[in-house]
Amino acid sequence: MQRGWKLLKSSDIFDSYTDKSHGGKLQVLSATQDRGIVPRSEMDIDIKFDEKSLPTYKQVVSGDFVIHLRSFQGGLAYSNVEGIISPAYTILKPKLEICDDYYKYLFQSRDYIKRLNSATYGIRDGKQISYATFGEIKIPMPPLVEQKTIAEVLTAQDVLIATKGRLIAEKQKQKRWLMQNLLHNRGWNTARFEHMFDRLVRKNLIEQNKNVLTISAQHGLVNQKDFFNKSVASENLSGYYLLYKGDFAYNKSYSKNYAYGAIKRLEKYDVGVVSPLYICFKPSSKNKCPEFYCHYFESALLGREIKAFAQEGARNHGLLNLSVGDFFTMKIPVPPLDEQNTIAKILTTADREIHLLTKELDQQRLIKKYLMQQLLTGKIRIKGAE
Repeated sequence: MQRGWKLLKSSDIFDSYTDKSHGGKLQVLSATQDRGIVPRSEMDIDIKFDEKSLPTYKQVVSGDFVIHLRSFQGGLAYSNVEGIISPAYTILKPKLEICDDYYKYLFQSRDYIKRLNSATYGIRDGKQISYATFGEIKIPMPPLVEQKTIAEVLTAQDVLIATKGRLIAEKQKQKRWLMQNLLHNRGWNTARFEHMFDRLVRKNLIEQNKNVLTISAQHGLVNQKDFFNKSVASENLSGYYLLYKGDFAYNKSYSKNYAYGAIKRLEKYDVGVVSPLYICFKPSSKNKCPEFYCHYFESALLGREIKAFAQEGARNHGLLNLSVGDFFTMKIPVPPLDEQNTIAKILTTADREIHLLTKELDQQRLIKKYLMQQLLTGKIRIKGAE
């Protein structure tokens, strides 16, 4: 233990607390990993509950810590709002003078969550920990001034991350505006899809490439193991389609923001293979600006054409009922080449800005992770706070 730090049991610092005297009249809260305790009305999903059970809910006030002893992969959640929460949760109130924000970060740390998990025992449908065992888990208690300084450093890093995230969101909003105004047909000529793209049915018979790709709405064509953390491909890949960098693939299944499937170009790898369920193609000799069509496909404008050919509501194993023949007879816009190049340049520049900002955001998140690992364990001490 670092000089000046104490190692105390959780029960020495926190008391379990239950207050059900609210009469069920306060706002209902939920615990989240990334936002702490939030009103259930602000959740992205509608969580159903029996209003008759509200009087049994526990009251939470600002400064409380909340833990579910059967679901704690995100550590303990900190509350800065008042309301009521399911009786399945345990409410903790500090017994000693502490810096709430310091323990908010400590309870989210990898080291603490690892210690929680090591104290669990298996039950039929998962793992849990008894409150008595939870109270025995030892946690560090630096001097109060050091707690506050560590919390200030980590809070400043969170502010930096949030600022970067808002900037990315604004850039994405600007790009959507650009796409809306640049890609909508303004009296352009049109052509059948087959005139601008050639279908690919190149099988993986000779090369036997093992880089199995899947379409990610956010990341494009990516390695399946990287995306799913496992391979869901067939053992025999000879029937898969072989793609080279610059080739396109269309996944007919629904995904977020792509109601009529997603089309992505292979950019991350020189070569890879995709399921024969995908429709694959490459730019034809008439297609002088494939970059323009990358943005056109990304805009989902092609979805209107697909909808006209696909049978409404008809899906086979989650796939749109769209034949290859219909796909290649769809009409797509063919602006003058100089206009294609100009639009592609503007939108590619916007993409590059978003990509660079996203890399910076990822870097700031790694810095926060490093700071938490070093500061919350006392491996690095802040000068003047010891």
